[in-house]
Amino acid sequence: MGRKAPRQRRFLFPLPPEKDLKSPAMNVELYAKVIIALLFVLGLIGLLATAVRRWGLGVPQTGRKHRADKRLGLVEVMPLDAKRRLVLVRRDEVEHLLILGATSEVVVETGIPASREFAEVLADAQDTARNKKVAP
Repeated sequence: MGRKAPRQRRFLFPLPPEKDLKSPAMNVELYAKVIIALLFVLGLIGLLATAVRRWGLGVPQTGRKHRADKRLGLVEVMPLDAKRRLVLVRRDEVEHLLILGATSEVVVETGIPASREFAEVLADAQDTARNKKVAP
């Protein structure tokens, strides 16, 4: 009974016969093909990441859109443990303190008067300093 020849595997880039692998020119050619394939795959990953970011399919990004008429905002988030977060939310100049968990939401405190933004405080301080310099 005759032996069957082993089935040859198909690769994206056909490998040269083993006897040719010893020549330096074949090694350089094989390395170049591998590097080109790696760069192609990395390029596809980059395109996919850009598409996901552009169409908003990824993680929601807060704070990117700055509009003066926004009523709702996330002020601060602090992790309590692996499953729970303490969240301070601002709505219509009133802040609300929440604990968000994997399966539950708890309102800790509501009706907290919103503190002024740092930029507003800084602008007021600069105006006051200017007025004091001009007044004498």
